[in-house]
Amino acid sequence: MSLSAISDIKPRVVYPDSPPTDEPVLEPDLGKYPWFEFVVHRWSKRTDRTGEEEKVVEDTFNAFSELPAEFDAWSKPLKHAPPEFFLGWPLDMDLVRSYAFKNNIAHFCNRVTNEGVKVRGGHKQAHEVTPDDILHRNKTVSEMQYLLRPRAKIEEAYGVPDVEGRFGAVWSLCSNWTPPDQRPKAADIAKLQEELGYKEGPKWYMTTFA
Repeated sequence: MSLSAISDIKPRVVYPDSPPTDEPVLEPDLGKYPWFEFVVHRWSKRTDRTGEEEKVVEDTFNAFSELPAEFDAWSKPLKHAPPEFFLGWPLDMDLVRSYAFKNNIAHFCNRVTNEGVKVRGGHKQAHEVTPDDILHRNKTVSEMQYLLRPRAKIEEAYGVPDVEGRFGAVWSLCSNWTPPDQRPKAADIAKLQEELGYKEGPKWYMTTFA
């Protein structure tokens, strides 16, 4: 493929200021996706949602097993530029702990015993940890991100289960704006899923910046 042909490959999206087109533009069905009405687009003059609108987004958005065409920036047909979605898994601290021990990156918080004795935290191996030790979430996840890059990174998204407010952290493998040839292959996803310890495949979660 020539360089000129490569440069012509662009997302299949339109913006409010895009030139008119005779090609049909796919619109999200608000009956299926009521949250979409309250997305704050990058080109919008709006900068935030009301509390009632935010509740609609939190209550009605569910992660997608398969990304619908109207939200995939690169798929046909033409559609309005969608918000960002991340393909990945919700952050699970039990799996983080297991991964951290397996890769010798577990960090623990300093603590004080009931008798007032200060116990130093820091890096510990599994056999050194007591039931009273508390995993240092930020340090451990930071170390894990370093090991996983560039295959996965932490993003904040809607649709994360069992989190108050219904948004939280996800391990993102790519986004709906990532060109298809740069997205992870099925074999790579399966390998990472096994490495991280997830029983189910990744889903598409919407960014909290939408």
